[in-house]
Amino acid sequence: MHASFSDNPLAEPLDDVDVVAHFGEELPRGSWVSQVVMRVREGLLASEDYLRQRGTPGSVEDLKGHELFSWQAPGDDASLWPQLRGPSFQVEPALVSTDIHFIRVCCLAGQGIGLIPSVALADPGEEEGALVPVLPDVVGRERPLRLSVPEALSEIPKIKQVLAHIRGFLAPL
Repeated sequence: MHASFSDNPLAEPLDDVDVVAHFGEELPRGSWVSQVVMRVREGLLASEDYLRQRGTPGSVEDLKGHELFSWQAPGDDASLWPQLRGPSFQVEPALVSTDIHFIRVCCLAGQGIGLIPSVALADPGEEEGALVPVLPDVVGRERPLRLSVPEALSEIPKIKQVLAHIRGFLAPL
């Protein structure tokens, strides 16, 4: 298997691609078979050390006194953060990145609060719970994680086996 990463995989030519993993409702252009393999919670995360030193925000307004990191999802405005109920709100992130893992590492290092998609898996080398939710009942949304395969390849046994393996890995999450 050859794996590559992209800031926006659906915006790139997918001529030599067998499987695309991507967030969102958008589908690749052309004849593809796509399925949602899981719904991922996107929300605010920070380390306990950061929150101990800087305080835990109790409201959206309290975020103004914090270092904010934002994942730049394809087609989204990284300075507009979603509320579970109500309109999005404007922030001034200190860091914007297309790399979810880079933002996680910055949060793990106690540098700020990040808006990123996350599943219940410990980060490599970290204890489970090293990052804690911030305003989990106020800020966030769910995003579908999709696997898309060119229709011409969708019935090939090896591709079906890879997809089944990925679904099996993700099922407990």
